[in-house]
Amino acid sequence: MNLSTPIDVLNYSEISPKSFERDFIRSNKPAIIKGILDHNPEASSWTLNTFYERLGNHSIDVYDDRIKNGTSYISTHQSVPMSTMLDLIKNNESSHLRMFVNPILKKDKELYNELNCPDFFKGALQLPNLLFIGGKGCVVPLHYDFMLDDGLLTHFFGRKDVILIENNQSNFLYRLPFNTTSLLNLFEPDYEKYPGLKKVKGYKVTLNHGDTLFIPSGYWHQLKYVDGSMSIAFRKWNVNPLVTGFTALKRVTQISFDKTVNSLVGNKWFNYKKNKAAKRAIS
Repeated sequence: MNLSTPIDVLNYSEISPKSFERDFIRSNKPAIIKGILDHNPEASSWTLNTFYERLGNHSIDVYDDRIKNGTSYISTHQSVPMSTMLDLIKNNESSHLRMFVNPILKKDKELYNELNCPDFFKGALQLPNLLFIGGKGCVVPLHYDFMLDDGLLTHFFGRKDVILIENNQSNFLYRLPFNTTSLLNLFEPDYEKYPGLKKVKGYKVTLNHGDTLFIPSGYWHQLKYVDGSMSIAFRKWNVNPLVTGFTALKRVTQISFDKTVNSLVGNKWFNYKKNKAAKRAIS
């Protein structure tokens, strides 16, 4: 696996909406953007106390990265106060807990609006902002966003490692049939068990406080919380509405089929998917 592909690093003040759409969104090319917080003075002054005071008492659903899931339909594993997740950042505690695609920022409209979507990413196809939090060492499962939307991820209060792989390498990543997920941990690759990984090429980047990562439509990504930290994501639908429409129909069909067969045969279906993924990787 070669993760040394260089990634473009852009300065927010030098990006135009037209050039970003041409060179990155339509070209399906990732990038790191610096300086977004310089143009959001309220968000640049955020501290953990900001979130304790304004969101800390809310109950949130969280996931446990020790619980493996072989489907694109995942359920949360427990509920905790938001303050519990903020404690993981404050104390930089190791944890298997993570908060994933959570709309909790909407609980405080003023806070929600203090980090504005960058001009080069605004548009009618924009989706609600989401918050992500994880404890030190927590690893997010390898996946790509199932609706093929584009994403901007701005990071706060620590470091996060991200691996990005273009979608045309899905077979080498042992994608499970009828899913947009893989069981692999690319941060600890096992080439003996998964030899197809030797053919994979991609990016590995570290996000620091204030960095923003553009994750293009369909890109596989896996994230590891080097420190307890959080990220806020801006998302927008695929620039091609036909892709969004076809993908929505495909995902509804796939998820319904996967759920039905899984409920009928359980582990036999899961083992079939794992074997099928392995055969595709070496074919």
